[in-house]
Amino acid sequence: MKRFKYNTGSSCPSYYGITTYEQVMYSDSDEMIMIDGVGSLRSPWGDGGVTFIKNSPSENSVPKTLNIGYYSDTEDQFYEGEFQLPSEEIEKFLEEKSKNFGVKSQNINEHKYDRIEIGVALGGMIVVWMKGEGEQREVGKYNAKIVKHHWEDIFDNGTREEEVKYNLEKVFTNKVKEEVLNKTLPIDLWEKYREKFSWNYSVNVPQNAVVNSVYLKMINAEAETNYLKISTDQPSQRAVPYQAEIIWTLNGKRYESRIIFAEGENYYNTIYKATIASSDNPYPADLTKEEIYQNFIKIKPGHPAELIFNLSTSREINVNLKQENTSFNIRKITGKTFQQ
Repeated sequence: MKRFKYNTGSSCPSYYGITTYEQVMYSDSDEMIMIDGVGSLRSPWGDGGVTFIKNSPSENSVPKTLNIGYYSDTEDQFYEGEFQLPSEEIEKFLEEKSKNFGVKSQNINEHKYDRIEIGVALGGMIVVWMKGEGEQREVGKYNAKIVKHHWEDIFDNGTREEEVKYNLEKVFTNKVKEEVLNKTLPIDLWEKYREKFSWNYSVNVPQNAVVNSVYLKMINAEAETNYLKISTDQPSQRAVPYQAEIIWTLNGKRYESRIIFAEGENYYNTIYKATIASSDNPYPADLTKEEIYQNFIKIKPGHPAELIFNLSTSREINVNLKQENTSFNIRKITGKTFQQ
C-alpha cells in the first residue's frame, strides 16, 4: 500500500465558530489518520489558521473515509457525518510533482500537495481540499446531518445554556449576534463562494519587464500559482478571486505587486502584517458584497472573461474585468507594489 508524507488541518469561516469532538479519516485498511486541530476550529475558511500552528508532515496512507462530529456555535446544533472520500483523486494529487521554479523552492522533485484540509461551515457543509505551497484544490463537498446529544455526553465544561449565553455576550460580533437572534444566519453563503466562472488573467507590465509568477487565491479557498513566466493564461473554471500576488522583474530589479479585492487596510494587514488581534473585523464578513464579486455575476454565463492587471514601477495598480465589449474597472481594491 502506498504511503505519502502529508499533514492535515481543519478550519471554519471567520466569525462562525465550530467546535469539533471527532475529526478523523480512515484508509482502505482502516488505518486511522488524525486530522489536526480538533476542538475550536481556526479561521479563515480553508486555511486552518496561521502557518506556525500546522503540524509536521508524516507518512500516511491515502484516506478513504472521513468521520466528523461537531457543535456549530452560532446555530446551537450538533452535526455528524461519515463520508466516502475520492481516494483515487487524492492519490493523484499526492503523487503530483511541483513545477515551482521560483525562489521559494528550487527542488522541482518536491510533491506539489502535502496537506489535506477539512472545512466546516454552517448548515452541515463540509469541504475537503488538497493543499500545497501556493496551491489549493477542492476534492469533495459533503453535508453532515443534525443529531441530538446531551451536552454533558460531549463536553465536560458547563452547560449548553451557559455556552449559548457566553457566545452571545462575549464571542459573537454584533452582526453575528443579530443574525443569531433574528434567525438570519447566512447558511448558503459558502455555497455561493463555490460558484465558478470561465476566466483567465492577463498582466500588463512596463516594456521589457518579465512576469515571474502569478498567485491567485479565490473566495472558495482554492488557490493556484503560475511560474511559467507568461503574462496571460487560458480561460478555466475558477471562483471569484480575492487576492493576487504578482512577481515581476525589470532591468534587474524585482517587484512584488499585492492586490486584495476589498477596500480598507484591515483585510490587507490581516494577510500581510498579522495584525488580526488589533482589528475587530479582520476579514470581510460577506465576500459576495465586494465589488469584484458583483461584477463577476454580471458577466454572461458560458462566455470567457479576462481579469486584467495593469502594473507599473510608480506603484499604481489598475484592475479590469473584461468580457467581449464590456469592461468593468475594479476600483475597490487595496493594491501595493514593492521593490524587493
